[in-house]
Amino acid sequence: MKTLLELRKKLNAKRPDFMHYDHQKRKEVGTRWRRPRGLHNKMRLGKFGKPATVNVGYRNPAQVRGLDKSGLVPVLVNTLSDLEGFDVKTQGVLMGSIGARKRSDLLGVCKAKGFKVLNFKIDGEMSRIKDMLAARKQSRKEQEQAKAARQKTATPKKEEKKEAPKEEVKDQAKAEKDKVLTKRE
Repeated sequence: MKTLLELRKKLNAKRPDFMHYDHQKRKEVGTRWRRPRGLHNKMRLGKFGKPATVNVGYRNPAQVRGLDKSGLVPVLVNTLSDLEGFDVKTQGVLMGSIGARKRSDLLGVCKAKGFKVLNFKIDGEMSRIKDMLAARKQSRKEQEQAKAARQKTATPKKEEKKEAPKEEVKDQAKAEKDKVLTKRE
C-alpha cells in the first residue's frame, strides 16, 4: 500500500494541469477542463507543442484511488451516530459543514476513540472553538450590561402638556391674523 501511495505521489507531480483550450487567450473561457471538440483543433489531434489532454494513462493506481495521503478512506461525518461502526485502521473522519459546538463534541469523541480527522487538527480546532465561544459569551454579557445601563439612565417620557392652552394660542393667533386681513384703511 505504501509503495502505491508513493507511486501516486510521483504520478501526481508529473501530471500536467489540464486546462481549457486557449484559456490564456480568451477571458470568458475559464481554466477548468473542457474536452476540445473542434474539427481542426490541434489539442484534440494531439499535436506536438499543444497542451495535454485527459487520457487514461494519467490515472492513479486503482487500489489507492480515492484515498487520502495516509491511505485512509475519507468518511463524511455530521453527527455522533455517523461514528458508529467506524474502522480506525481503514477510515478517516471528514467533518462536514456543521456548527462549532457540534464540531467540538465530534472532535472530542474522535480524540477519545483515536479516530484520525482528515480536515482538522483536533487540538488546534478545539482550542479555537473554545476561545470563540468564550468571546461570544463575553460579548453577549457586555451587551446585556449595556442594555441594562441604558434602561436605568433613560428618563421617563414627560407627560404631554394640556392641549387646551395650545388650542387657545392657536385661536389667538388666528384672531390676530383675521384682524390684520380684514383691517380696512
